Amino acid sequence: MNHVAIDLGGKESQICIRHPDGAIVEERKVPTRKLTELVSTWPTSRVVMETSAEAFRIADAAIAAGHEVRVVPATLVRLLGVGDRGVKNDQRDAQHLSKASWQTDVPSVHIPSKPARELKSICGARDVLVGTRTKLINNVRGWMRTQLWRIRGGTPATFADRVRGHAAAVGEPLPEHIERQLRMLSAVLEETKGADKQLKTLAGEHAVCRQLMTAPGIGPVTALRFVAAIDEPGRFSSAHRVQSYLGLTPGEHSSSERERRTGITKAGPMELRRTLIQAAWAAMCRVRTSHPMIDWARRLAERRGRPVAAVALARKLAGILFAMWRDGTSYQSKRSAEVVKPS
Repeated sequence: MNHVAIDLGGKESQICIRHPDGAIVEERKVPTRKLTELVSTWPTSRVVMETSAEAFRIADAAIAAGHEVRVVPATLVRLLGVGDRGVKNDQRDAQHLSKASWQTDVPSVHIPSKPARELKSICGARDVLVGTRTKLINNVRGWMRTQLWRIRGGTPATFADRVRGHAAAVGEPLPEHIERQLRMLSAVLEETKGADKQLKTLAGEHAVCRQLMTAPGIGPVTALRFVAAIDEPGRFSSAHRVQSYLGLTPGEHSSSERERRTGITKAGPMELRRTLIQAAWAAMCRVRTSHPMIDWARRLAERRGRPVAAVALARKLAGILFAMWRDGTSYQSKRSAEVVKPS
């Protein structure tokens, strides 16, 4: 089996092909957009590349052509010789990757399915709109502080009207640059509303998402992000593996006789971890009925503080969502009590 390494670039990519005996038989640069066609011309090979924006699209084409594919984590490529001794160029990087593939079975990240990547892209697009909305509002609020203006509270949807109403009340016209931002805010709010509607529809049509949304605090955004990040529940042996993958488990910094636990590792997909913590906050604040898991989190909040309790509840939610998906069951509050340790 040949070993093909691809050092991916936005416009051009470097390839290095080795025979089974380790001899390099081909090295050249090719347009990155041509790689999906090029991989189908190679004999069955092991194709190795570093994680990048283009990697999974190329990986799909290589798998379809019958190749073994390894998408190497960016944190690992340095150990394989990429950038060794401060010398880094595309040709050397491809050589090191192909050599590593020839010498050993290099590890690969999970190659997400096309539906999972599409869901992640849709959720990411909504996040951009929400972030833009927040920046516009904060910038206008900053200008208002310079004018010593204070307006009544309300939702982002009414923010522009409240600012204009206050300006009319004090008899001062809004500057053009502030009015421009308020107009932009109205457009962003409309697009955000459309994005929320799209996510709600997608989650309602997705069987697994409907199942996950039976858990307290879990809405369309959290359910879709969870499905997009986990993709294939069978690749995790237990709920604890999922919690660790999402960076919601405590870290450790021990040496010799010293043992010290640290905060959560914050490894894995940051967006899903943040969303799960938001879901935990929502469950703690909005669930009014007696509920074993929520009651446990509230008791923990009394002892350790609400932020610690929210993260702990997010960790349990991640494990429960995985178990629901794996077992094909809806949420059952009685079963959630089984994962809650006594206070």
